[in-house]
Amino acid sequence: MRAPDGSLTGPGSPPVQGLIPVMLVFTLVPSLAYGLVAGTIRNHRQVVEAMATAMSAMGYYIVMVFFAALFNEGVLRLEHRALNRARGPAALRALAMPPAVTIVGIILLTAAIDFLVPSASAKWPCWRRFSSRC
Repeated sequence: MRAPDGSLTGPGSPPVQGLIPVMLVFTLVPSLAYGLVAGTIRNHRQVVEAMATAMSAMGYYIVMVFFAALFNEGVLRLEHRALNRARGPAALRALAMPPAVTIVGIILLTAAIDFLVPSASAKWPCWRRFSSRC
């Protein structure tokens, strides 16, 4: 029941690999039971229709995330990405601004991005990829 690295919650461990089916069972069974008892679900077609209705609003999000993922992958494949990562901090150090001014600048930049892209999932989809561990 452990991952190849010995951890119980690592990416290769059976409990983590089986998490999606477990979540499906724990949400689908109570939902179906409620629908049958309440009388809102009478046959299998109504179950499929309810699922389609729930997912209909996700179409815009899926299209947006698809193109955001393509953009992120393109950025990650740049040959000089290590050089590009080093330019930002170096530019901030070269400005030699006080820390308070830098923090206020970051807050204002984030506020400007908030007006342009209101969805948090579109702004920061792969923040872990750009961390020092990746």
